[in-house]
Amino acid sequence: MTKGINRAYSLFESNNLSGHCVFISHKYEDMDAARIISKYIMDSGIDVYLDDNDTGLQKAVNNNDSERIVSCIETGLQNSTHILILVTENTRNSWWVPYETGYAKYGNKSIASLLLKNVYEFPDYLKIETTLDGYSDLSKYIKSIKNSYQTLLESILESERDDLYKDILLEYINE
Repeated sequence: MTKGINRAYSLFESNNLSGHCVFISHKYEDMDAARIISKYIMDSGIDVYLDDNDTGLQKAVNNNDSERIVSCIETGLQNSTHILILVTENTRNSWWVPYETGYAKYGNKSIASLLLKNVYEFPDYLKIETTLDGYSDLSKYIKSIKNSYQTLLESILESERDDLYKDILLEYINE
């Protein structure tokens, strides 16, 4: 099975990006969870956009360049087919997560949100979209994105990958 990539590395270098890509929307304080969830998705063969690898965005943040920050985020969303919002207590204090969600909705992107540990309710604006409550829902969501036939070997490799990540992911999300 081919691994996905983080498109933040190559977003501005290539106009030939195709296939599924999941934009990971999160609060900076939840970066560890965002990284492991992104790796899990990429190991499933699906591309992600995770902002910590977008050098243009990081430069804009360091320069306090609001126009460039918005442009980088919008470019990441435009080049994604899905958005996965990581919902934590930190999300309540985010200005960007609701912005990214609204921009994705306006762009007709597939929207899903995932509750991380110690959070038990989705914000109202996310309840009308796909909601994922734990590892099992996340795994089903990823499988639903993949639309190609899997060979038996791919299924075996996928099962081994799931076993490898489950314990790590359960540090951040519910069973």
